[in-house]
Amino acid sequence: MKLPTGCSRIMSAEQDGETILLNLETGEYFGCNQAGSTIWRLASEGVGVAEIGRTLKENSGAPVERAESDVQAYIEKLTFEGLL
Repeated sequence: MKLPTGCSRIMSAEQDGETILLNLETGEYFGCNQAGSTIWRLASEGVGVAEIGRTLKENSGAPVERAESDVQAYIEKLTFEGLL
């Protein structure tokens, strides 16, 4: 498990491209699929929505507008869950 930069209350473990996040303050676990893992990792490193969207577009071929919209929604969910 590792702590992302600047986020000492969250621990993460990656396996087979998926990530499990643990909020140390609440004890809550959160599972991320491969795309979610990429979003979480890049967002926790301070990468912006547009750049994360471009990364997902390159990996999946989805239209960049859709990728950015999906990234924004996922970041909002991670923030709500206290993971960002």
